[in-house]
Amino acid sequence: MIEEDTVIKIAERFFEREKIKPIRQKTGVDFIFQGKAIDVKGSDSKFNYALSQFLDYTLKYAGLMLIFPTDFLSSPSRLFKFHLLCNLASSLAHKSMEVVLVSEDDKFYYLKKFSSGHILLNDITYQIAYHIVDEKRRMKEILENLNSNIQKACSEIVEDTPDMIIPKSFVK
Repeated sequence: MIEEDTVIKIAERFFEREKIKPIRQKTGVDFIFQGKAIDVKGSDSKFNYALSQFLDYTLKYAGLMLIFPTDFLSSPSRLFKFHLLCNLASSLAHKSMEVVLVSEDDKFYYLKKFSSGHILLNDITYQIAYHIVDEKRRMKEILENLNSNIQKACSEIVEDTPDMIIPKSFVK
């Protein structure tokens, strides 16, 4: 679980690395950079409300970047709803959403940037399929533990090839 305030601090480190200077907003979207909305969510954010915000921001701004922890997409229903959101953004606004996924271990935060939500979803699907093939004999157990497998797949995607690693001591 990563709190939203912590994800905001992580995002600010990410912006420094990317050499961008988004403007922090007091209400609504968290940051704006060159007409693009950048919204940050924590592990405990209300998912359905966040999706409606994301769709609103997609229609309102020139683009959208989302930054959230891997456990934000930790169930099949959340993945499906996020998939629908990506399709709506693409078909209604002709825009894709960049996603920065955040994972953690005891010492570090790992960040992985995806140029679109669709690419993230494809990578998650591939990672889950890899685990299913790898553990074919345990299919029933895998299906029973699908929620944790989704989060595990997300974390592996980020931690195996992170775009950035931030020591936790830098975020405090």
